[in-house]
Amino acid sequence: MPTHKTILLVLLLIIGSTLTAQVRHTYRFNHTLSTTEADCAEDLVPTKGLNQLCQSSTAATAGSFVQDVLPFNPNRTVYHNNLNWGLKYANTSGTISKTYTVQIYLKVVNFNQYYTRLIDFSNGVEDNGIYFTNYGTPPPADQRCFNFYPNGNFGVCPFFNNSTYYLLTITRNDATKNIDIYVNDQLFTTYNDNSNFYTSTAGKPVHIFRDDPVGFACEDGQANFAYLSFANYYSTQTDVSAVYQNIQLVAAVPNTADFSLSTPSTCIASTVTVNYTGNIPSTATQYNFNWDWDGGSPITGTGRGPYTVAWNVPGTKTVTLNITGGPCASSAIATQQLMIQAPAVSTLDTAICPGSTYQGYSAAGTYQQHYTATNGCDSTRTITLSIAQPSPAPQLIAQHICQGDTLVLDPGPYLSYSWQNGSTDRTYTVRQPGPYSVTVTDKCNSYSAQTTITSGNCAVYFPTAFTPNQNGRNETFRVLTDLLFAEYHLQVFNRWGQKVFETSTATNGWDGKVQGTDAETGTYVWNCHYRRMGSAEQQNLKGTVVIIR
Repeated sequence: MPTHKTILLVLLLIIGSTLTAQVRHTYRFNHTLSTTEADCAEDLVPTKGLNQLCQSSTAATAGSFVQDVLPFNPNRTVYHNNLNWGLKYANTSGTISKTYTVQIYLKVVNFNQYYTRLIDFSNGVEDNGIYFTNYGTPPPADQRCFNFYPNGNFGVCPFFNNSTYYLLTITRNDATKNIDIYVNDQLFTTYNDNSNFYTSTAGKPVHIFRDDPVGFACEDGQANFAYLSFANYYSTQTDVSAVYQNIQLVAAVPNTADFSLSTPSTCIASTVTVNYTGNIPSTATQYNFNWDWDGGSPITGTGRGPYTVAWNVPGTKTVTLNITGGPCASSAIATQQLMIQAPAVSTLDTAICPGSTYQGYSAAGTYQQHYTATNGCDSTRTITLSIAQPSPAPQLIAQHICQGDTLVLDPGPYLSYSWQNGSTDRTYTVRQPGPYSVTVTDKCNSYSAQTTITSGNCAVYFPTAFTPNQNGRNETFRVLTDLLFAEYHLQVFNRWGQKVFETSTATNGWDGKVQGTDAETGTYVWNCHYRRMGSAEQQNLKGTVVIIR
């Protein structure tokens, strides 16, 4: 029977453990080896195995974060340790001592041949620890037993395979010295640790999946870790079941700085409501909500908000929320863009016909209108109104046309045109004689014009003699036709080949003088290059002319 002193000691241990604040450090491996923010403990540290028998297969890197398929969770980030690498929990504050709980949600993907070390409480000094093993009575190659070395296998043996995720709970009650082992939410075995083999103290690290230097074979393994926690209290089956029931939900969700804007676009001086929509609960007080309004001015709101904000300068604004916290509170940042619209200020110059109106205005002048623009902002338009002037009536000049030539009829600038054949072009090309007409319109009126194009004498000829004697008759030498020329070039030479006259204007003739002095009577040679208006063909004529005095 227990003595009174024994009972008193047990009571004191129970009371002492009750008075000690419960601590739990949880690691969820969402691309980090840090604890969750509420736990605020040291990071896990990758550590290389110490057994020299493993060195030939040591991986160059400690491990990596990979995607794996977990029960009820088809795409989950987990941590995979490479061969001969493990994880160290520093245990700085003594969370793992003589009463503790260690929970690991893992899938072993590579068991070693004999022993695979799961937990080492000795910091690599002793071979004592908890192992997966097939030593003694080899099970099938993909199954292992649970072993408290050096005290043998415990529980169903073999049991564990390399394709299943298990929640392993190792929880020790120092009042009874018992270590209960749970697999998922079921008690797997109980081991009595009277010798305190499987305990630790403050500052003495606990290693996961790392071999010590003692042993006859390499005892490293590889696993995918989805959850790991260290607590300073003993866990009941109810505690274990609560964790197991939520094990699929333990993926760490980082802080988010999401926020909403009441509108993506607004006008100058109008207010926008900004609400924080992230996942940090309102009870969390260790965070600083740092807002950058990009020139906006908050009218109401502090901290996480909500806010009402206004901007007085138009343009695209970037609203930024940067959340910071304590040493274990991860920061988060988010941005959204907002368009601040300016009131539309426009001007319009327009003319109306006499007697007409434009938006209710009938007299010339300057008017100002206020309206809501398409962007929703109050806007202003200044209208300058004038009275349009009756454009002059068009004229089509009567002309004659040579066979094969063309003429272009142009009534002048108007808003619209309608020719006798239905053409609406400004000009009309004439290729044969006949009547032609056009109706034109300007802003206020319409007009009509007609003309008749006749066949003309299209010969080009020059006189054979002229008499520059100031009697008023036959005084100059020039082309004898009323045709219009697009190109014209006339030259006259004396009997020695010297040029005595030149012109590019058909109406300009030679007056029989050379540098202001009468030219000698006699015969002169001339040539003329020309192209009639309406003709595409260039012509060349040559001849002689006699000056008679």
